[in-house]
Amino acid sequence: MNTPTTPDVRAEALAVVAIMEQAQVFASAWSLVGGRFDFGDGLASAEEAKTELQQMLESALKARDAEIERLRGVIVEARRVLEQENNKGDASAIRDTIWRGPAETLFDYLDTAIDQARATGGETANG
Repeated sequence: MNTPTTPDVRAEALAVVAIMEQAQVFASAWSLVGGRFDFGDGLASAEEAKTELQQMLESALKARDAEIERLRGVIVEARRVLEQENNKGDASAIRDTIWRGPAETLFDYLDTAIDQARATGGETANG
C-alpha cells in the first residue's frame, strides 16, 4: 500500500536517517577510545559525536512537541468555533448531532482529544 508523503513526512524521515547516521558515528568513535587506533583524541572525538547526537535528538523531540501543540490548538479552535455556531440555536448553520448514542456528540469527541492532549497538565476541555 502506497501512502502519500508530504514534505513534513519526508523531512521527518530524513531527520531519522541523519540521527541514525550520527548514532553510527558515535558508536564508531566510542569503539576507538583506548584502542590501538586511538591517537590521543579518541575520547574527545567520542564525546563530540555524543553531544551532536544528543542535540539532534533534542531538536527532533522539540519539533515533534511543537507539532503536537499546534495540532492541539487546531482542535481547541475547531471546538470553540463549532460551539459558538451551535449556540446560535435555530439560526445555526450546523447541528450538534448524535454520533453513536443519545449522549455522544461531536463535542464529546473534541473534548476527549483536547483532554488527552492536556492530560499531563491536569486541565480539561471545559475547565
